[in-house]
Amino acid sequence: MSILSSYIIMIKIHLCGDIMTGRSFNELFRNELNFNIWSNTLSLFNQSDFTLGNLETTITNSNNKWPNKAFNYKLNPEYKDILRLPKFNHLNIANNHILDYQAEGLEDTIKNLDKLNIKYTGAGMNQQDANKYIIHDIKGLKIGVISYTDHYNYWKATISTLGINYINIESDYQYVLNYMSKIKKECDILILSIHHGSNYVDIISKRTKKFFHDILNVGVDIIHGHSAHHVLPIEQISDKYIFYSIGDFIDDYAVTEKYRNDLSFIAELQIDNKKIVKLNIFPTKITIDNNNYLKPYVSLLDKNNKDYQFIMDKTKFIQKGSNKYNDFRKLIIYTNPSNYVNLNQIIMNKKIKEGMSDRNLKIDIKRSDSNKIDLYGYDKLLKYTTDKITPEEFVKIFREIDKTHQRKDEIKRKELNKYEDITNSDLLIN
Repeated sequence: MSILSSYIIMIKIHLCGDIMTGRSFNELFRNELNFNIWSNTLSLFNQSDFTLGNLETTITNSNNKWPNKAFNYKLNPEYKDILRLPKFNHLNIANNHILDYQAEGLEDTIKNLDKLNIKYTGAGMNQQDANKYIIHDIKGLKIGVISYTDHYNYWKATISTLGINYINIESDYQYVLNYMSKIKKECDILILSIHHGSNYVDIISKRTKKFFHDILNVGVDIIHGHSAHHVLPIEQISDKYIFYSIGDFIDDYAVTEKYRNDLSFIAELQIDNKKIVKLNIFPTKITIDNNNYLKPYVSLLDKNNKDYQFIMDKTKFIQKGSNKYNDFRKLIIYTNPSNYVNLNQIIMNKKIKEGMSDRNLKIDIKRSDSNKIDLYGYDKLLKYTTDKITPEEFVKIFREIDKTHQRKDEIKRKELNKYEDITNSDLLIN
C-alpha cells in the first residue's frame, strides 16, 4: 500500500438542533430576502464535511392545517433557499410538525428538499419510505442516518398511508435494535436522529437512558436527540456519544428564563480512521430583533459571554451508569452542629432508605446556623425544623416535599409547553 492510499483524512461532522424557519420568517424574508439568519455560524458550517439538523417546519403553500392543532409551521417555498446556506447534507423530518399542513404539507416539504438536494429521513409516503435510511459517502467515509420520533402516534406511517417513522420506547423495541444492527453493517458511522420526549424537561428518564444505551450497543455511534427545546447533557460511552437534546438552533419562540430555549450549540465531531476521536462544543444564541417585524438570527457565542458558560455547564458529560442530571432528587439538609451527628445516624436508618429508595433520593447534610431543607434543582428553600426528628417523621417530610414538587413540576411543565407557540411579537404586543 502506498503512502498516499493509506493517508487518513480527518472528517468533521456538525450537528445542530431544531430549525424552525416558518411562521414569522416568511414576513422577514418578504421584507428582507437576503437577511442572514445564520449569522457567523456559517463560518463553522463552511468547515464541515457533513451537517445534520432537525427541520421543525414544513415547506409548503398549503393552507390545510392539521385540525385542532395549536402550532402549525410552514416556510413559503419561495424562501426555501435559506436552507442552502449552512450546506445541510441531511435533515431529520421525523417530528411533531412535519404534518402541520397534513399530507400536502409533507409531500411539498419532500419535493422542496429534493430540489435543494438535501437528504432527509423520518417521514414518507408509507411505512417503508418513512423507515428508510440514507448512507452518505463523505470522502470515503460512509455515514448512515436513520430517524424516529415518539410523537404523535396518530401520525404514524402505515403500509398504505403517509406519515412519520414512529417509535414507542416504552414498548418492545427489539425490532429497532435489529434494524440498527443491519444498517451498521453498511456504514462506518451510524447516526440515529430522534425527536423525543416532552418540552422543557428536568428529568432524563431511566427508560430513555436504557433505550439509548441499547441502541449504542448494537452499533449506533451518535444519537442526535432533540425536541425538549433546551439543552440537556451529553453522555459519552467509549467513542460513542448521546446528545439527549441539542436544543433549538433557530426559531422565533418566546424565551423562558429557567430553560433558556434561546441557547443551543453546534456539536463538531472529528472522525479519524472511521472512529470519533474528538468532540467540540460551539455554544449559540438566538437573538430576535423587532423593527415592525421579527428578525430572528442565530450566532456563535464568545467564550467571555456568560451564556457561553451556561451552555457548557448544561452539556457536561455524564458517564455510563451515572445518575447525574436529575435522574434522582437531591436533598440538602442544613442543621446546627449539635444535631449533625444525630441526623447522620437517622439517614442511615433502614426505614429512611426503604422509604425513599423508589425516588432515587440522595441526601447531603451540611452544618449551618439555620435548619432548612433544600430540594436541589428548585428555586425556593423549604424550611423544616430538624431537631430531634424521628426516622418516621423524616420519611413523612421527604414524601410530602416530593409530592409537593411533583405537583409543581406538572403545573410548571403545562405552563411552559405554551411557550413554543408564543412568539416574541405576541409578548411585545401584550
